[in-house]
Amino acid sequence: GDGDLSYSLSLCRCLLNDYNVRVYCTTLDSRGKLLENYSRCAQIVECLESLRNVCVLHGIDGTNNGLIKEYMKKDKVQYFDRIVWNFPHLCGKSRIHKHRKLLLDFFKSSVEIIEPSEGQVWVALTKGQGGTPREPEYENLVKGNTWQIQYKAAQAGLIMTDVFNTDDSILKLHATGFRDGLGYSPRGFHNGDHTLNSKGGLCHVFSLPDMMKHSVYRLVWKYDLAYMVNPETFSFSFMGDVISILLQDPGIEFTISDVDVYQRPGVATLDKTSTIIFSSSTNAHLKYKGRDNNRFLIELKTALDNLALMSMEDYNFNCNITGQ
Repeated sequence: GDGDLSYSLSLCRCLLNDYNVRVYCTTLDSRGKLLENYSRCAQIVECLESLRNVCVLHGIDGTNNGLIKEYMKKDKVQYFDRIVWNFPHLCGKSRIHKHRKLLLDFFKSSVEIIEPSEGQVWVALTKGQGGTPREPEYENLVKGNTWQIQYKAAQAGLIMTDVFNTDDSILKLHATGFRDGLGYSPRGFHNGDHTLNSKGGLCHVFSLPDMMKHSVYRLVWKYDLAYMVNPETFSFSFMGDVISILLQDPGIEFTISDVDVYQRPGVATLDKTSTIIFSSSTNAHLKYKGRDNNRFLIELKTALDNLALMSMEDYNFNCNITGQ
């Protein structure tokens, strides 16, 4: 979306009077490739390089922060306050899984270099790509055909704290007062001067979570769990207590519902399958021993299976110990 760096130039011009802001304008293309692909780019780069506190860098991969970290170290920059990526796109169609991976890798790279408490990552996508409820035709979207941006960010440890129309924000960020015609125009479609269709696009804002920040839309994780139960001692209330003890996180809510129950002949315990739905507006994941949701489910199953094999006497004894 910023293929020719016109967004960078418009942004920098808006910040001209704020000398405490330093802006790094980056491209994946080399300088030579950039000038070859975009007719306005030579003039734009010249304007950018003439501005104070602006650094133009080429050959920067947004999914790998190794090179940008070198520049940060050189400039004694510890963190970025904002990282903005407009309309990322891989050439070709039917590459949804690759775009999801692109977003995930970008978010994983970004979380290491944004300011932990107030830092934000902004990603603008065209209509229908993000797959959040803010999409204008969300009910008609096939969820499997979206980039699932909120969940890709969550996998990297970020929550979506805001989302807004690019038509009312980024796309109207023009260099007011300048007459050189170098205002922002989203380019980069097929690596050339063609503009992309950004109408109806959304800008998604992500932050590292804490209890004071809330996601615009709750994150939901749904799992089916097979486990054993002792019919004399089991209840969903009891299972909920086990989950709460393992999670130890008030920011996670959950519901439990039965899917299937089966009793094998000659066996006192029941084989049960339940659906557990977790949700949170403050957490990006279950926060269980290194963000490992699968590990949590394994340990939950192990705990329930062990409790199912206890005798009534042992069960009451353990309940009494827990109560103390």
